[in-house]
Amino acid sequence: MQRFSLSRYTVVCLIQPQDTDLSPPAALHRYMAPLGRDIAVVDIRAFVESLLTSLTRPGRVAAFRYLQEYVQNRDLCGIPDLVDRLKRILEE
Repeated sequence: MQRFSLSRYTVVCLIQPQDTDLSPPAALHRYMAPLGRDIAVVDIRAFVESLLTSLTRPGRVAAFRYLQEYVQNRDLCGIPDLVDRLKRILEE
């Protein structure tokens, strides 16, 4: 955040809040407050589930293909396990 001079509307995405010390919203807020930023914390799983329920089957397939392009790009992600899981989803 400092490096890119971001002062507002930074989004931190959590896949699953594994840290029991930070998973309560108030605890997470206390932890992030010293950063001095307006920070939105998003549970990415809940976001994706909500988005996917609003799409038709062809829309979901198109979204996963689009996501797969990004995941396969080593500059953006390139995590082999994630690439394989997306590939299996698209083959179903």
